[in-house]
Amino acid sequence: MQRILTFFAALVITGGSLFAQTANVQIVHNSPDPLLDSIDVYVNSTLSANLTNFNFREITPFLQVPAGVAVSIVITNTGTQDTLAVISYPAPGLTSGANYIFHAIGVANPANFDPNPDGLSTSFSLVAVGGATTTGAGAGTATFLVAHGVTDAPFIDVRVKGPGVNTWAIDNLKYGDFTSGYLTVPASEYIIEAWDSGRTTLLKSFYANLSSAAIVPGGAVATVFASGFVDPSQGPEFNLHAGIVGLSPTTGPSIPFRIIKTSTAQFIHNAADPAVDTVDIYLVYGPDSSLIAKNEDVVFRTASTVGPIPSNVPLKVFFAPKNSTSIADGIATIPINPLITDGDYVFVANGVVNTANFVANPDGQSIAFGVLRRDTLTKAGISSNVDVLAFHGSTDAPTVDIESGGVTLVDDASYGAFAGYLNVPAASYTLDVTDETGATTIASYTADLSAIGGQRVVVFASGFLADTLDQDANFGLWATLEDGTTFELPIVSSVDELAVINGATLYPNPASSNIRMNFSLVKASNVQYRVLNTLGQAVINGNLGQLNAGENRLSIDVDNLNTGMYLLNLVIDGTNVSRTFLVD
Repeated sequence: MQRILTFFAALVITGGSLFAQTANVQIVHNSPDPLLDSIDVYVNSTLSANLTNFNFREITPFLQVPAGVAVSIVITNTGTQDTLAVISYPAPGLTSGANYIFHAIGVANPANFDPNPDGLSTSFSLVAVGGATTTGAGAGTATFLVAHGVTDAPFIDVRVKGPGVNTWAIDNLKYGDFTSGYLTVPASEYIIEAWDSGRTTLLKSFYANLSSAAIVPGGAVATVFASGFVDPSQGPEFNLHAGIVGLSPTTGPSIPFRIIKTSTAQFIHNAADPAVDTVDIYLVYGPDSSLIAKNEDVVFRTASTVGPIPSNVPLKVFFAPKNSTSIADGIATIPINPLITDGDYVFVANGVVNTANFVANPDGQSIAFGVLRRDTLTKAGISSNVDVLAFHGSTDAPTVDIESGGVTLVDDASYGAFAGYLNVPAASYTLDVTDETGATTIASYTADLSAIGGQRVVVFASGFLADTLDQDANFGLWATLEDGTTFELPIVSSVDELAVINGATLYPNPASSNIRMNFSLVKASNVQYRVLNTLGQAVINGNLGQLNAGENRLSIDVDNLNTGMYLLNLVIDGTNVSRTFLVD
């Protein structure tokens, strides 16, 4: 079970004096047991308004209680008034003017919950710590004392990362304990990482925007407490909360930090500008200093694998020259938030750094260097099919169509645009790139998708259509697989298809009752055929046997096929020749 840590924080607040000698006591209700959702707290048999119907994850301000005399704090269940825990300080009791924090943790019946992994008792109890402070460390700061109240969590270490801060703030903190001292940080944004005590496994990351702490005069002070269950099936789930919301004289709930959720994403470098042909790419989140990854020497027309990416925190991508040392060397900074948690994304770096040095886009689209994004791709998940996403990434190319076998797959794709998400049988296709009218073919390419069933492929136009004198940046169609493999689609004249046929024509297309194919064999060959639907299922099979070289014909009855797109696949001595057609 992955151990996820959650913290809850509350501002330290002082109240008025009711006794000749008093101490300041803050009480935190941190028992995740649903049976203890609401409790009452008595101090020397007195129940104040602050302590009636005291709910889980609520905290009090610092309340003044008698000092210099015996003190007894009793916690009861609000519904039954059964005594749950007692903590007593015999005379002379609490120290006058001192500050204490009482942390209510544990569960009513430990047998109903997972045990503590370190063998510690998880029975409901009240843990006290003295030496608390109500004084901030100065304007624009936030100061924290941290308590571990997660019954089924192990010893933890916590790292805090932010502007000018990258420190292990908590070391080997066990259930029921407080940290031995306070941590003070500037009021800003932070990433808080929870690790196992061996610092080998990152358990969970949190985004904490503490900027509002800057408004607290003299600096904010907080009691932070780990809360909930590692196993959410037992009750409230871990989360990261903070109570830095300003001074308040009343008891109230803590406010959650943000658990960093994830999506999946793939990055493709398709910027043909020689100024960025090889770059270092930094992906950062939160306060810019929290580095997710640095990919060094990323080359034009390469891609990352599909992998996790934070989805619900501010993200930026920094592009820097190769051999850079930090984000300060960046050529360009691209914000890419917000993302959808559990979404699936493709990011393509495209365009040119200095637009004045390159041919303008004929349709007036901006060709400035940037990152283009396609959101929430949902794969069909059919193992015999391939999910295809097309992207127009050639800065000086006009709006185009992509056709296969006379069927328009992509219509009117302009520079910078992602086309619709296609789901097609895993087979070999001829892709014709035409002008937007479909009348003029710019180039034809072969996309052999027969070996990647069940995967996603991004097919993207790349390079300059105009002669750049740089053969590595000339126009072409490229493809990227989920594992980051990127390759150029060969022009039809160079593919295996021409070794077995001199041409193939399907008609009528769309078809209503009968589809015909004329094809010319290069040599006498054994020919089989099949018709596949969009699920990759063979709906028609046949064997033409050994045919002579030269012109041959095939006629297939499609009366019984549903309306939609189909693939006619010839297998000529083991070589696949495929054409798409529509049934209307």
